[in-house]
Formats: sequence, structure tokens, C-alpha cells
Amino acid sequence: IFVEAIFPYFNELTGYKLSLSYFADWNIIVPVILAVVGIGILAGSYPAFYLSSFKPIQTLKGKSITEKSSITSFRKGLVVFQFCVSTALIFATIIITQQLDYIQNKKLGFEKEQVLIMPIRETANQFNISTLKEEIERIPGVQSASAASGLPGIKSGIHGFMVTPEDNPGDSVGMQTLTVDFGYLETLGLNLISGRDFSEEFSTDEEEAFIINETAAKRLGWTDNPLDKELTLSFYVTDLVRKKGKVIGVVEDFQYNSLHNKIDPVIIHVFKRTFYHDYLSVKLTSNEIRDVAASIEEKWSAFNPERPFEYFFLDTTFDSMYRSEAKLSNIFKAFAFIAILIASLGLLGLASYSIQQRVKEIGIRKVMGATVSDIVMLLGKDFTLLVILAQVLALPLVYVFMNRWLNNFSEQTTVSLWVFVLCSLAVLIVSWFTIGVQAIKSATANPVKTLRSE
Repeated sequence: IFVEAIFPYFNELTGYKLSLSYFADWNIIVPVILAVVGIGILAGSYPAFYLSSFKPIQTLKGKSITEKSSITSFRKGLVVFQFCVSTALIFATIIITQQLDYIQNKKLGFEKEQVLIMPIRETANQFNISTLKEEIERIPGVQSASAASGLPGIKSGIHGFMVTPEDNPGDSVGMQTLTVDFGYLETLGLNLISGRDFSEEFSTDEEEAFIINETAAKRLGWTDNPLDKELTLSFYVTDLVRKKGKVIGVVEDFQYNSLHNKIDPVIIHVFKRTFYHDYLSVKLTSNEIRDVAASIEEKWSAFNPERPFEYFFLDTTFDSMYRSEAKLSNIFKAFAFIAILIASLGLLGLASYSIQQRVKEIGIRKVMGATVSDIVMLLGKDFTLLVILAQVLALPLVYVFMNRWLNNFSEQTTVSLWVFVLCSLAVLIVSWFTIGVQAIKSATANPVKTLRSE
């Protein structure tokens, strides 16, 4: 019943669509039956063996509830283990959430918000994309539009070429190449840090002009002033020269792929022939996105009525790169909650048993003048040490593990001291609350009744 109840939440949490057919699959029926029988036997056997181990004389003297120190140590060990797991999961959850927040809010070097993308690869040769682009730019709420071979977050449209600087022909560099038309930098909000953008006012821009990113300039050895440097763009395999020209501008490094990857050197050049363009990007300025999208659809249908209008948004595509991290964060949150709940129940049981063993001591201390806070501090001290021991064991190990996980990203959040403090305090507060409930109950009991019963 419990599994059936939580299964929809599990599917929502993980993004999977799983189902269970209990009575149709023997791979489920047999293990469940064996588990139920096995747990029942173990649950019934432990009290029987435990009670049969008592000696009659000791039992008649009232010592039957006294356990061996090895059993008590085993119980304490289980509590330490449970809080080790809880501490590790809470720490990992904080780091994953922090990293996810970091990559979602990090400046990417371009503007991904309110950029509508239309795939045009299969329609590029059927009509004039430039004319459609001009019509779209006339729509109120549209800032600019540009066709290109690729976009951030979409790997299929970017291609690798060899770039050879004229001042050092022996030092060719492999680069990612973007084929665009005019307006690409404005549409995506790329930051031009030196030089100028492509412009139709310069007739040579389509034939012999390049814009590179900062990483490309460094890889080519142009750390001072890359402008007007000459280079040759050629294919990897055939060494066929595709274009020669000069660098007219340098853009700030932008994150073309996800933050799992380092920023590659990128070279951008203009090619107005639509055969090389896969996407048409439209930068929107209006918040009435549905109305603007409907207007764009009208323009699209007028130019290409046989093909349905398809579009998506750049920010959604880029954010989907981190969907697995978001799922992982949700899963860790759920398991951290379950782990701390189980650990608290274990600590509650150990605290109840330990306090029961010290009922006479507590009564005597109260008669001698001990306050409720004194009793609570006395009872909570030993359990607090167990929780601290669990943290000392868990935190170094999970720190190493999470550092390795962070190495999967080219850009990482910082694991600061506050993460350790927050994790430790969270676990300690939960444990203090768990212990405090039993300790206060025992400390406020009437010592006369307690000693009389003993």
C-alpha cells in the first residue's frame, strides 16, 4: 500500500513513468513473498532468542532488562551509521542545489531570455529566409532576427574547422565555426569587446571578415590586438581552403555548450546563403510572447503554408542541459529527508531505552536538587557526542566525493565553510529535538513515584 501510494511521487521526482503489476510478474511476487516471510521470522525470532538468554536467578532479582555492553554498543553503532548517512545526504543535497543554482544564474556571455527559435533547415531552400526575416522584424515586439548554423545549447549546428593565422602558418588551431547572417550578435546579445559587428554596409564582410571569441584569440597567440589579423579557414580532413580574411571583431567568451564543458575557441563568419543555416532566431522585446508568436506564425504560413510552424525558446533548451542535475537534487532531498527521519527514530529508541535504564539515577539527582535543564543536559550529552562522531566520519568522505562530482563542470561553485556549519547544525538540531522530547519527559517526572516504582 505504501509503495503504491508513493509511486506517483517517485515518477514525478525522477521524471520516469514506471508502473508495477504485482500479480502479473513473478519476478515481483516471489521476492515480495520471501521478504515478508523472512522479515516475519526474523522479527519473531529476535525476542524469543533474547528472552531465552536470561538466567532465571537474574530475572527474579530484577536484572532481566540489563543488556550486555556489546548489544548497547551495537545500538550506538547503528545510530552513528544512520547519522553518517543523513549527514552525507544533507551535505550532498546542499552542494548539488548550490551548483544547480550557480549554473542557472551564471552569466553565459549571451542573452538566452526571450529568444524564439525556428528550425529552418528543411525549408531553407524553399523560400527566401532573408525576406521572411525582414517581415518578422517589422512585427511590434520584435527587436531583431538572424539565421545561423547553430545556437548555444544546440550542438548540431556548429562545425569544426582548422584556422591558420597568416603570421604563423605552422600553428593551425581547431575551432568551432558558426555560419551566420547579419544581426546574429545583436539577436543573441553577444558582447563585442573590440572591433565591430558584421554590417551590410561593408561589401567585403561576407567574403573576408571574421569575428572570434577571446579563447580563439588566445589560442592563436593574439593576446595584444587581434584586429586586422589575417587567417585562413579550412576543412579538417581535406585542407580545402574555404575562406581567407581578416578579424574585424572580438566577442566576449560565451558558453556555447553546457557548463560541463570548457569554452571552445569559436570563429564566426557571414554566409547569407540559407543552405548553411539551420535556425532563425528572433529576439523579442514584448512580454506578450503569445501574441508575438502568433504574428510570427502568420508570416511563416504566408511564406511556407505547407510546413507547420514550429518554434521553441533558447532559455528552455539551454536549461534542459541541467535536467539530470535537477532530478538528482530532488532525489537527494527526498532521500535526505527519509534518512534523517530513520536516524531520528533510531536515536529516539536508543534515548528511550537509555533513559529507562537511568530512571533511578534521575530520581536521585532531582531529590538532590538537580534542575530540569541539568537533567536534560546530562542525558543529551552522550547522544550529542554520537551525532558529532557521525559528522566527523561523514563530512570528510562526502566532501571528497562531491568535489569529484563538481569536477564534471568547467565552472564550479565554491564549497565554503558555511556548508559544513549549516549541515552540522541541521543534523544537531534534529537530534537535540529528538533527544529533548524524551529527556524533558523524564526530567519533569515526579521523583517520588519514580523511586517508589524502582
